[in-house]
Amino acid sequence: MTSCDALIPLRLKLLRQGKTIETCYFDNDEVQSTRHFGVLLKGAEKKDNPQQSLLAIASLYRVNLPENDIYNAWKIRGMATDIPFRGQGLATALLQHCIEYAREQGGEVIWCNARIASVSLYQHSGFDVFGEAFDIPGVGKHFRMCCYL
Repeated sequence: MTSCDALIPLRLKLLRQGKTIETCYFDNDEVQSTRHFGVLLKGAEKKDNPQQSLLAIASLYRVNLPENDIYNAWKIRGMATDIPFRGQGLATALLQHCIEYAREQGGEVIWCNARIASVSLYQHSGFDVFGEAFDIPGVGKHFRMCCYL
């Protein structure tokens, strides 16, 4: 687990290109139940600046599905892998870690708003598309996806 502030440079670089740093702070980032996870470069835990060593990131929030609030649900947001490290299984490992954490917390469902380019990543980890594609202004087309735990 890492702090929210450590994630911001990678969020800005990969998820909010050309936008202000303020757009990298998400609702619920500082809520006590929220968890921020990252994959660090091997040996990076000894460095003074972990921000420069993060290869992949994800945040996990205790947030119910908008369509159905009866579930103990967790939302994945801000998931990204730095470009030189894509295709090495980091995102899949991070996603599995988020799923296991949510399950350990008694979660019944884990969900996300997935960019169209990321749909297959989530599908390979047991997520299903829920509804039609929708646009997040300034970010792009997404699908809501969920996985029942």
